[in-house]
Amino acid sequence: MGRAFYPLAGNAVERFGETLSVPSQDLHYTIFEKDGRYFMRQFQHNTAGAEINADTRELTFVIGSGNHSRSYVVLEGDRMYQAPVCWYPEPQRWDLCPGYEIRNEYFSREVDDTCVFCHNGRVAWAGDFSNRFREPPPHGIDCERCHGPGSLHVEKWSSASASEGGASERPGDQRADAADATILNPAKLPPDRAMQVCMQCHLGDAAQTERVLRRKDHLTAYRPGQQLQEYLSVHVYESKLHGQFGLGAQADRLVLSRCHIASKGTLQCITCHDPHQEVYEVSAADPGHFDRACATCHAARDCPDPASAGGTGCVGCHMSRAEPHDQRFTTFTDHWIRRDPRSEPARARDDFRTVPFFADSSEHESAAEAALYRGRACFNKKTGSLDGAAMPWDLCVDALQEAARLDPGLAPAHFFLGKVWMARGRAAEAEPHFREALRADPAYADAMQELGSSLLAQGEFAEARGMLEKALASGVRADDRAAVLIELGRVGLGSGDRSAALDWFAQALRVEPLSPEAHANLGLLSLMEKSTPAAVGHFNAALRLAPNEPWINRMLAMALIEEGHHQDFAAARQAADRAARLNPSDRAAWEALARACDGLRDRACAEQARQKLRQLKAGAAASGQ
Repeated sequence: MGRAFYPLAGNAVERFGETLSVPSQDLHYTIFEKDGRYFMRQFQHNTAGAEINADTRELTFVIGSGNHSRSYVVLEGDRMYQAPVCWYPEPQRWDLCPGYEIRNEYFSREVDDTCVFCHNGRVAWAGDFSNRFREPPPHGIDCERCHGPGSLHVEKWSSASASEGGASERPGDQRADAADATILNPAKLPPDRAMQVCMQCHLGDAAQTERVLRRKDHLTAYRPGQQLQEYLSVHVYESKLHGQFGLGAQADRLVLSRCHIASKGTLQCITCHDPHQEVYEVSAADPGHFDRACATCHAARDCPDPASAGGTGCVGCHMSRAEPHDQRFTTFTDHWIRRDPRSEPARARDDFRTVPFFADSSEHESAAEAALYRGRACFNKKTGSLDGAAMPWDLCVDALQEAARLDPGLAPAHFFLGKVWMARGRAAEAEPHFREALRADPAYADAMQELGSSLLAQGEFAEARGMLEKALASGVRADDRAAVLIELGRVGLGSGDRSAALDWFAQALRVEPLSPEAHANLGLLSLMEKSTPAAVGHFNAALRLAPNEPWINRMLAMALIEEGHHQDFAAARQAADRAARLNPSDRAAWEALARACDGLRDRACAEQARQKLRQLKAGAAASGQ
C-alpha cells in the first residue's frame, strides 16, 4: 500500500523504448525515456506508413505497487489523467490498461478522487475538478488510512515525557493491556468494524458489486472505526458466479466463505494479513504462514488428503488462482474459500437481481432511499459493466419507480429515471422525469443540465438554451461544465446562432482542453462558414485526442474533399475509410468515401463505396427508416 502511488522518475523498472501495436484498434504506442523523463506516444499510420494523429504525453506518477501492474498519470495543466498503456510485471510486457481493450479512452480518463482514495494517501482537492489536487500529492497510502488522524499520537510520542522514558508504553507495544487513546488500532475494533477498514478499498468486485456514494464528500470524511454504511450503499448480485472475481474483490469474496460465516466474522482480513508486511515477501520467507492461520480453526486431521496439496498448503486447494475479471496478464488469489473451487464450472451471468451487501443497511437509509440506491447501482452496472448489455432495464426502472412512489419528493429518484430513458435514446420519455426532479428540488443543477439535453434532442432549442444556461448559473459541477457548454453550442448550431455557438464551443475548450467534441464542433462550425483550412485543423486536433471516433473521421474527410487537392483526396479517402469501418451503417461515411475515390479517379473504389451505400439505403427502405 505504501508503494501504490509515487513519481516514475527514479523508480523505473520497465523496458522503455518499445512500441506496442494494437491492430484491433489501429493504434500504436511507443513508451520511451528522454533525458531522465518518460513519455508515451500514441499514433496511427496512413497508407504510406507515415505517422498521423500523434499525441505524446509525459508520464509523471506510477499507480500500483508493481506486483500486478503499473499504470501512469499524465498531467494536463494541473489535472490528472491515466495513460492508456500499462506495464504488466508477470509477462514483462506493455499492453492496454484494463478496460481500454474494450473502450479506449486514450489520454482522457480522469484520475479522480475515487481513484486516488484507494491508491494514495489522503489528498485534498484544489478547486472544483475531481481530478485536481493540492501539490504535492502524497506518495503512497500512509498510516492514517487504517489508524485515523495521527496528530495527537505524534504529539504524545514526541513530548518530553515520552522521550525521557516517562510514558508507560511505547508505540507498537503488543501487550494485551497496552492502549493508546491517541490512535486507533483496528485489531481492537469489533470484527465487522475492523474488516470495514479494509473494505474502504478491498470491497469492489467488478463482476459482483456496485458501490453507490451516499455523500458529496465521497469517502474523504470516513475515519477508521466508523461504519462504511454511512458513506456507501453497497449492492451485490444475489446470484454468485463461482469462476469470476475482480482484482479488488478480497472482501466481497471472503464474506461468501463458510469459514467467515461460521466464525461469525472473526475470520477477517487481518487473520491472514499483516498490513505492515508485504504479502509476497511473507509467503516467500515463511511458506507456512497461511497454513498456520487456517490452523487457528482447523486441525491437520481435517484434511482428507494432505499430500494432494502438492506443497501448496491449504491455499493451493481451497483458494483458486486465476486471472481476475477486470485485470489482464496477471494471476491473483480468489478469496472465496471453498472445499474444492475447481469442481464449480464457470458460467455466464443470467440473474442480475441485487441485494444489499451490509445486513444492517436499513439502519442508515429509508425504504425509499434503499430503492433509490438499488436503482442507481443497477444503472451503473447497466451502463458501465462488462455484462451490462445482458441486464434488463426493467430492474433499474422498477427500483427507481418504487423509490419515487415511496417518497414522491425524492428528487434523485425522478432524475435517475430520466437518466435511464436518456441512456436508451428516448429523450421525450426522459423529459417529464427531469421536470419532476426539478419540482422536487428547484436548485438541482444536474437535473437542469439533463433536462436541457433532453429538450435539445427533441429540437426544442429555445427552452433547451434557457435550461442549460440556468444549469451553468446554478453551479453545475466543474467536471460537467464543458459538457453543458458543448450542448449550448449545439443549441446555437441548431437554432442558427453561429456566433453564440462559436463562443460556447471555445469556452468548452478552455474548460476541457482534452475534449475532442469541442474541437470537432469548432471544425463543423468552420466548415459551415466555408473556412475549410480551419475546419481541417480542428478535426485533426480532435483526432489526436480520439483517433477512432467515426463521425470526426467522416467530418475530416468531408472537409478535405472541400479542399479539393490531390493530396487532400488521398487523406480524405483514408479518413472516410476509417469512418466507414468503425461505423459500417453510416451512409454519410460511405458517400464521403465515394467522393474521395472520385477525386482520386479510382472508379473501382468509388463504385464499391456506392454499392455499399445502395445496400444501406435499400435496407433502410425495407425497415421503414
